[in-house]
Amino acid sequence: MGAVSERYLRTHPRRRFAAALLTAYLLVLALAGCTVATVPSPNSSEPATSTVPLAITPAASQPSPSDTPTSTPPIPPATPATLVKSATWVTRAGVRSLRVVPTDAARAAGVDGDAVWAAVVAVRPDADRPGMRDQLVCHVSFAPGKAAWYLEPARPAVGYAETVAAACNPGDVADPG
Repeated sequence: MGAVSERYLRTHPRRRFAAALLTAYLLVLALAGCTVATVPSPNSSEPATSTVPLAITPAASQPSPSDTPTSTPPIPPATPATLVKSATWVTRAGVRSLRVVPTDAARAAGVDGDAVWAAVVAVRPDADRPGMRDQLVCHVSFAPGKAAWYLEPARPAVGYAETVAAACNPGDVADPG
């Protein structure tokens, strides 16, 4: 499984960069908008000389998250048309495969693999076969940049973890491309 993780990080540097950028942004938001109030010390007759955090309040100049424009538009509701451009049965090197061409929404980071699978089954009900869902969800998670995702019903249903460990292609069926 370690090899899959390394491959994922090596082949998806934009996701790694986006995660680091999001973490830094959230940290800056959390720290930049805090203020400290000065209050008199309860055991002193002198004016306030110590600073005690009274409350954490956002700075007035900081826009609220809803006012801040985002760099990407919100993800539209998942429908077959928004997640799957096409799903057609093809034969490659003598192996029957379902060729799924995803939309940009299906390739987006954080998309729900089960929603993409539901969209595929809505377009191609005959795709609902053992092991096919695991192959598709693996492609959604680890191969979003591929032009098309090929799912083979001849591959064994070994579960999601083993499908991922086999780079989305479990079993002895040769991957022609």
